[in-house]
Amino acid sequence: MVQEKREYSRINTRLKALAKKVSGPEVIPVFHASNLSPNSMDNRFLQDTNLPEDVKKFLQTIDQKLDTLLGLQSQKILEKEYDIQTEITELSGAGLKCLQTDSYLQVNDYIEIVLFLSYHPVNMASGIGMVQRLENDVAVIEFTSMRESERESIVQFVFQEQREQIRSTRYE
Repeated sequence: MVQEKREYSRINTRLKALAKKVSGPEVIPVFHASNLSPNSMDNRFLQDTNLPEDVKKFLQTIDQKLDTLLGLQSQKILEKEYDIQTEITELSGAGLKCLQTDSYLQVNDYIEIVLFLSYHPVNMASGIGMVQRLENDVAVIEFTSMRESERESIVQFVFQEQREQIRSTRYE
């Protein structure tokens, strides 16, 4: 009997991702996700002002919209830099499975991958991974290098999705 030892939970999902081959795990990722969240404007800053509440809400709404526009612009720029477009079918803090309709990846290839965790608010994460194995049209990739903030975004996404899946099964 084989006993699995997992450090991270994983979920089945459908996420868009962009990737490109890199030379190895020591490569510094080109992409660095800035977590564009609805709280990107420092709420403490607004609370310390004497602005009316409606003005504060308006400024926060404008900030959210700017974050979204910047995120969409970043996506267009990324599509020029990363030549592989794929869909993530399974995700954890340790790695992922992605669709591979063309034979662009081989076992032991290293890639830099950018995941689109959400579009509103825009939330992306990236890392370097190595192709562990190929299963039909799916590449299994283990993360080999990643900033902790990026991994934390992925882990939070996984937990949030698990909660949603549990809630939806309760109501069925």
